Amino acid sequence: FSLSFPENMKRTIGKKEALLLAPFLVVAFISIWPDVLIRNIVTVPHQEKIIVFNNLLHVFYALYIATYFLASYVILFRKYIRLSGSEKTQIKFILIGTLTSTMISLVSNLLLPMMGIFYLNWLGQVVSIIMVSAITIAILKHHLFNIKVIATEFLIFLLWIFTLLRAFISVDIKDQAVNVGMFLVSLIIGVLLVRSVQKEVKDKEVTAGLAKELGVANVRLKQLDEAKSNFISIASHQLRGPLTAIKGYSSMVLEGTYGKTTEKLKDPVEKIFESSRRLVLIVGDFLDVSKIESGKMQYDFVKFDLKEMLRSIADEFKNALEKTEATRGKGKKLDFTIDFKESDDFNITADQNKVRQVLTNLIDNAIKYTPQGFVRVSLQKDMGGRTVLVKIEDSGIGMSAETIDKLFQKFSRAQGVSKLHTDGSGLGLFVGKEIVRAHGGSVWAESVGDGKGSTFFVRLPVEKIVNETNPPPIKFLEEENGSSFDPTSQK
Repeated sequence: FSLSFPENMKRTIGKKEALLLAPFLVVAFISIWPDVLIRNIVTVPHQEKIIVFNNLLHVFYALYIATYFLASYVILFRKYIRLSGSEKTQIKFILIGTLTSTMISLVSNLLLPMMGIFYLNWLGQVVSIIMVSAITIAILKHHLFNIKVIATEFLIFLLWIFTLLRAFISVDIKDQAVNVGMFLVSLIIGVLLVRSVQKEVKDKEVTAGLAKELGVANVRLKQLDEAKSNFISIASHQLRGPLTAIKGYSSMVLEGTYGKTTEKLKDPVEKIFESSRRLVLIVGDFLDVSKIESGKMQYDFVKFDLKEMLRSIADEFKNALEKTEATRGKGKKLDFTIDFKESDDFNITADQNKVRQVLTNLIDNAIKYTPQGFVRVSLQKDMGGRTVLVKIEDSGIGMSAETIDKLFQKFSRAQGVSKLHTDGSGLGLFVGKEIVRAHGGSVWAESVGDGKGSTFFVRLPVEKIVNETNPPPIKFLEEENGSSFDPTSQK
C-alpha cells in the first residue's frame, strides 16, 4: 500500500512486491499452524488470555512486524515531503491514523506480551478506531478514495453475498440452479458496473486536473501579458522623447531656423524627418495598444462637425500628394476626391483626436497602397440619421477573403503590402477598430479580391451611447424594425 499510494493504486505485482510477500507467507504459515509460533493458550478467569509463544519464532515475528511497519512509514514520510496539495493531505491522514494505532498496538500487543504481560491485549483492537476515524475523514473530506466507487463496490459485494447464500441454502435443485445463474450474472454485471464507475471517476479526475492546470496557465499568461504591456508602455514612452526631438530639430533645419540649408544636405535631412515621423506614429500605436489592453485608454467626448474634419484631412493629403506626385512615375496619377452633401448636418459627439487618428490612418493606407487610379472618401447619414457612415474606396492592391478575416488583428498586414511599403507595425487597424468600438460604432472592410481595390467603412453614432471606459461588444444599436447590424458581415 505504501509503495502504491497515492500515485499508482493499480500497481502490478513485480519482482520487488513478490519478494516482499515471502516473509508474509512464512509468518502466515507459522501463525496458523498448531504448535509452531503459538504453543498454548491459558485461560485466566476475568483476565486476558495468556499466549505461550515459541520464543525464537516470536522474536522473528516481532522483527517482521516492526520492520515492515517502519519501512512503510519511511516510504509514506518521504512521499509526504515530496508531494503537495490533496495528495499530501491524504498521506497526512493516513500517517496520523495508522501511526497512532500502530505505536500503541506494538506496545500493547507485541512488546508487552514478549515480557509476559497480557492485561493490555484488548487495547490494540480498540485503538484501531483512531485509524478508521482518520481514514473516514480523509475519504469524506479529502477524497482519499472516491466515495462513489466505494459505495458501488460495497453494494455489488452485498449483492454477490446475497445471491451466493441463496444458492447455498436452496433445497430444491431447480431453485439452486436459478440462484447460481443469478449469482454468475450479477458477478459479470457487477464487475462491468464497477469498472464503468471507476472509469467515470478517473475521467472526472483527469478533467479536474486539466482544468486546474489550465487555470494556473491562464493566471501565468495574464501575468506575462501584463508584463509585456508594461514593458511596451515604458519602452514606448522612452522612445517617444528622443524621436520627437529628432523630428523637431530636422524640421527646423529644413525650415532654415539654423541658417540656409544646402541642396546636398536637404535630401538626407528630409529622410531623417520622414523616418522619425513614421517612427513616432509606430511608437504611438504601441502606446495605444498598451493603453487599450490595460483599460487605460482615455476619451474626451465633444460635439464637432465630422464634415469639417474630413475636409481638413483631405486638404492635408492633397498637399502631400502634390509634393509626391512627381515621384509616382509617368502615367501613375492618383485621383483623390472627397464627397458629402454640404447641406447635411454631420455633427457627432465623439473624441475628436481619436476619430481623426482613425480616419487619417485609413485614408493614408488607401493612398499608400494605390499606386495609380483613385481614392474616394464619402460621408453620408445612415440608420435613420442616428449614425454617420464614412466610406473610403480605392482602386489599389485589394485583399483576399483570408486577409480580410484577420485584417483588424494585432500585427496583421495584408499580403503584398510590404512590396509597396516596408514600414508599418500592423497595429493601426487594430487600434482603429478598438477606438471605434469604444464609441459604440463599427469598422469593417470589403474587397472583391487581390488587385481589385478595397473599401473601408466606419460607422459612428451621432450621440454618445456608451461608457468609453467599458465599451460593449461590437454589436451596434438596433434598427427601427428590430433587426441589428452585424459588423462581421461583409455586406
